Amino acid sequence: MKRVHLALTVALLVAVGCGGTAGGPPGPPVPPGVGSVAGTAVVNPGSVAQASMSVSLPVRPERARRKRLYVPDQVVVGLRPGAPSEAVRALHTQVGARVRREVPAIGIQTIQLASGADVDRALTAYRASPWVRFVERNAYVYPMATPNDPLYATHQWHYPSVQLPAAWDATKGSPVIVAVVDTGVRFDHPDLAGLGVAGWDFVDHDPDATDPGCPSVDPDEPSHGTHVAGTIAALTDNGVGGAGVVWGGATAVRLMSVRVLGEDAVAGDCAVGTTADLAAAVAFAADNGAKVINMSLGGPYSSAVDSALSYAYSRGVVLVAAAGNEGGAVSFPAWHPNVIAVAATACDNTRASYSNFGSSIDLAAPGGAATLNC
Repeated sequence: MKRVHLALTVALLVAVGCGGTAGGPPGPPVPPGVGSVAGTAVVNPGSVAQASMSVSLPVRPERARRKRLYVPDQVVVGLRPGAPSEAVRALHTQVGARVRREVPAIGIQTIQLASGADVDRALTAYRASPWVRFVERNAYVYPMATPNDPLYATHQWHYPSVQLPAAWDATKGSPVIVAVVDTGVRFDHPDLAGLGVAGWDFVDHDPDATDPGCPSVDPDEPSHGTHVAGTIAALTDNGVGGAGVVWGGATAVRLMSVRVLGEDAVAGDCAVGTTADLAAAVAFAADNGAKVINMSLGGPYSSAVDSALSYAYSRGVVLVAAAGNEGGAVSFPAWHPNVIAVAATACDNTRASYSNFGSSIDLAAPGGAATLNC
């Protein structure tokens, strides 16, 4: 059973139960057995024992057609503990590469190859080194889609279905930091005023993790990260917008915006990240006080991300991710054994038709528009 801190139940109520997953080489097999979290949910394909909450819809088809798998001319290298810096520098010189970024806590380096370099040849060279524990191409990750129903933010049909009003009578959460690893958060929204703590923008490489939107591709693109942040902790009982799961403003829950998804003008997409940035973001959040990390995104298996997840888990962080929305196998990082995987349900508590499913699901939660007359 995966670790769950009762005081951090907010995490179990946030991760969207769908995902945009890029294709690619299969990762390690999903651990067998039905995942469960006591008192919350056990999910089998097509049935739900008990539901929590999520917000999700399938990725818009026009976006899915443009998805790219790998970042051109980049690889991610995982170094063995104690690797001599001189030997590592010599290896990079041999390959004709330079280090773009290093995350010492998890021994990861993002490597920039020469433009048009033979990536397979570089991978072979790194794998031959005794100081390298893994090397992989830097891959793209994509977010979970947000609802396009203009009434979604205030309709909140899912709150009564998970008995949230009754839960608020017992507790409104605990004073913890929740990291929203996403497109960035707009804390100038009146329902998020005063809730932010220092984060980081891994797309623009600066401390301002505000979602800048998607000006080149779609200026009207809504802020996915702001939507997720509002689901977690929107100021509640203030006569503005919607209510946050943790009755925002009453429990000292704070939000850390960690931006990993940005505009990809080449592919014409509005929210694209990389596995290298995701790994760095998870380590950053774990090292800077986050007790919950929410990842409403998905991509191919990555050893770098795997290392970061294990590192965060070892520091007592609760990790939550969306299961995916292809109606098939659970996506990564949701199926990682240290991550709570959240699937989506329809308004009658059956599995949403688009939601991924399988033995690694831990929770199912209302997601997307209500497609049934409940």
